[in-house]
Amino acid sequence: MRNRSIAPPLAVFVALAALAAPFPSRAAVTVEPPTGNADSALLADLHTWLKMIAEEQGADSGVDAALRIDAAASGEDVTLTLELVPSDGTASIRDTRVASRASAAAQARAMARAAIRTAAPPPTVVATQASDAPKTAPPPHFERPVLNSPYDQRRAYWISVGPTLGGFALGGAFVGLAFAGDDSAGRVGMIVTGASLAGLAFLVGPSLGHFYVRNNLQGSLTLVFRTLLSGSAAGLFIAGSISSAFSSDPCGFMGCSEEDYENGVDEQEPDDSGATGYFVGGALTSALAVALAIIDLATVQRAAQRANEKAAAAKQPDAKISGVSFAPLVAPGPSGTATTGLAFSMRF
Repeated sequence: MRNRSIAPPLAVFVALAALAAPFPSRAAVTVEPPTGNADSALLADLHTWLKMIAEEQGADSGVDAALRIDAAASGEDVTLTLELVPSDGTASIRDTRVASRASAAAQARAMARAAIRTAAPPPTVVATQASDAPKTAPPPHFERPVLNSPYDQRRAYWISVGPTLGGFALGGAFVGLAFAGDDSAGRVGMIVTGASLAGLAFLVGPSLGHFYVRNNLQGSLTLVFRTLLSGSAAGLFIAGSISSAFSSDPCGFMGCSEEDYENGVDEQEPDDSGATGYFVGGALTSALAVALAIIDLATVQRAAQRANEKAAAAKQPDAKISGVSFAPLVAPGPSGTATTGLAFSMRF
């Protein structure tokens, strides 16, 4: 039996494997010397850094292009103009930025990386079968957090405005009917009813929206102060009316006697200065009461917004809500004694 050599077949297999192996990519980014009127040290630094970026990213990205940069110095600023010119004749990539002398190198590196990434061809994936197709996870689904607003601002506004205007309209209707009718006996009752409805709407109506949004402090304070001011104004107007009625008669409430007539008292001019002071005081207190009502109506929507923010913060597990708390304290003291006190804590 003759011995056959296995060298020729082995050489054939090695040659086929060499032909089947992929050739190394010759794509590379070449860096041309920087140009411009900047100082030579900066131009040298730019050249060094750009060559480093080209070696790091140029071969892996598959980009075959020439990288150029121009550094134009103007005072403390340097205008960097970077251009990446592909060798295949496609459109070049150009970027211009203004940087300081100290940050020029860092800006040039960022510009070079961005230009190489832009020029890099997109990766291609070849799938022979459906099962070989790249499987990508679905994009994450983000749900917008829904803020549960327990208090509607528009509703809070109309809870205050509605009863206030409604009470005034109803009170005005009663007063109008009182003067439109011929029944003089019931006229006074209807006028009193209409005035009472309007007054109640003026006192309570503006605070209702604040009670709805749990802003009880402002609603209660303004309600109390409006009541006090309105009562004071009514008292001053009544006192002014009485003073005016008495001052119109020079003899006073009891009338003039014969002696007064003999002394000529009935011919004196009435003094209305006291009544005028009462009326001015009543007008000022009434204006303050009206101002409080306007403040309540103007701030009720903001109070609703604050209440919603507070409710939303309370639902967060890590929310920091401001507050003040007190607790009894018992601590061991010297010589076995106990110290008692009050602990105070505040969060904000």
